[in-house]
Amino acid sequence: MILQDDGPEKLDPKYFGELLADLSRKNTDLYHCLLEHLQRIGGSRQDIESTDKSEDIESLIPTGLSEFTKQQIRYILQMRGMSDKSLHLVLSTFSNIREELGHLQNDLTLLKMTR
Repeated sequence: MILQDDGPEKLDPKYFGELLADLSRKNTDLYHCLLEHLQRIGGSRQDIESTDKSEDIESLIPTGLSEFTKQQIRYILQMRGMSDKSLHLVLSTFSNIREELGHLQNDLTLLKMTR
């Protein structure tokens, strides 16, 4: 019995592009959700504004690629940037919660002392 090996299967570029676009949308949704919650719990303006920094994505894309490949790289680079921003928001949120818990602990200690 002879098995014919056609080589590795090729990924459908349209499917891959749609997958990247969907992942990019979800990544952006997550960022905006985190931003909204940080604003709700009173995140500092500095925490929120520091996520507005962005890198020049176009300068990171190699030349000589097809427009389709460039678009896929753009999605990946945008997601990387958005993930960094989301991570910063999560860390800021925990920092703010930790600070608030410290204030609550101090208030509780004062209440116990006044009894």
